[in-house]
Amino acid sequence: MQKKLIALAVAGLMSGAAFAQAAPSDVTLYGKIDLGYVKDSGAISGVANTGSSSGLSSGVAGGSRIGIKGTEDLGSGLKTSFDAETGFCADANNGVNGAYCTGGAFMGRQAWLNLSGNFGTVSAGRQYTPGFLLIDQFDPFDTGTAGQINNLFNPDLVRANNAVAYVTPNMGGFSAVYAHAFGEVVNNSKAVSGDTIGANYANGPLALGATYLTVNDTAGNSGDLLKNTNLGASYDFGVAKLMGEFQTHKSSPNGIAAVDASNWMLGVTVPVGGGVGSHLAASYVNHNDKMSANQDATQVGIGYYYGLSKMTTVYTAYAHINNKNGAAFTVGNATDAGVGNSAFNLGVAHNF
Repeated sequence: MQKKLIALAVAGLMSGAAFAQAAPSDVTLYGKIDLGYVKDSGAISGVANTGSSSGLSSGVAGGSRIGIKGTEDLGSGLKTSFDAETGFCADANNGVNGAYCTGGAFMGRQAWLNLSGNFGTVSAGRQYTPGFLLIDQFDPFDTGTAGQINNLFNPDLVRANNAVAYVTPNMGGFSAVYAHAFGEVVNNSKAVSGDTIGANYANGPLALGATYLTVNDTAGNSGDLLKNTNLGASYDFGVAKLMGEFQTHKSSPNGIAAVDASNWMLGVTVPVGGGVGSHLAASYVNHNDKMSANQDATQVGIGYYYGLSKMTTVYTAYAHINNKNGAAFTVGNATDAGVGNSAFNLGVAHNF
């Protein structure tokens, strides 16, 4: 009888150890609630549904979201991670202002699985594009609030469906990335598929980045739908961090050139105030239209972010776009496209 009890106890310990080994070592439920007041102004000549608007908006500095992520240590230097994230509208029903306030469906923000080790990281699923991550990294406004760079820059698709990406290990601050998004069109594997190559360097106060994106058209013609080149740089002097970006953007749906432009931005962040991560942000963005209409535009933005804690930030921002020759750019934020060429934001973001 005693031997049976010992055997059962050992079997129980072994099964428990096996379960512990198979279970993820770290699973986290996380999210963000961002609510702010948005005041848009400035009707754009000849463009409907522009002008003045004011009200409460969700996801001004960054989209409101909830997600679950986890990591499992597989041993021998291997690790697997996942992230599944959906947006939601904190100010209204999720059917208002775009499904789940992301312009997509449930879990429309991210849904990916990766495997990492000494070889680097391979990830698959719906994920941010390398170009958007670069734009976000070097934007003083973190692609949110009125001053965001992508009011004039092309956001480089933001996220890609059916995407596979490989990132090399960090080698003295240098890493490279390649990503492919499958178009999954029957009988045409090249149609609306996209490819990105990129490189990043970050060592001390200096950071550099570059990406090149091509997206095939519906017929599968190489790079005929979209071509984007992004370059970014920043240097942290301590008292201020200088940031700059340059982009060339070409879009040619059905072989007809619709956009041919170059964009650049100069910006700065300055630590100000006693709150956690409190800082001032400012930038100047220039859009140079190379088409015959020459519809250029410039944007000036300024903002302030005060950290009440590591989790909660109060923010305010203002931006104005000067449209030329019939250009119709509006001042948006992380969730809304905006309805005027000027906008003021005041809000609170809480991460959990």
